[in-house]
Amino acid sequence: MNPCELAAFVSAAAIAIAKNTPDDEELGVLALAFRQLADTLGTIAAQRVLLAEKEQKKENSPQPSNRDPALIRPLIPGGFLD
Repeated sequence: MNPCELAAFVSAAAIAIAKNTPDDEELGVLALAFRQLADTLGTIAAQRVLLAEKEQKKENSPQPSNRDPALIRPLIPGGFLD
């Protein structure tokens, strides 16, 4: 569905709901419920993006090797040799 079709669908759905909900207070509650739905979906989508970015950073960062010379230091009396 392209963006124009999506906008037309949402508008048509809103008009259909409004025509079938003559009580303005009830329509207001429905509007708030749909807004909450939209906000929750937005939060879930943002969290997915954040987690995917973190996972990608984790996959792209070099993993320290046990053979990395910076991590292997001989132990001498009194501490590590720098």
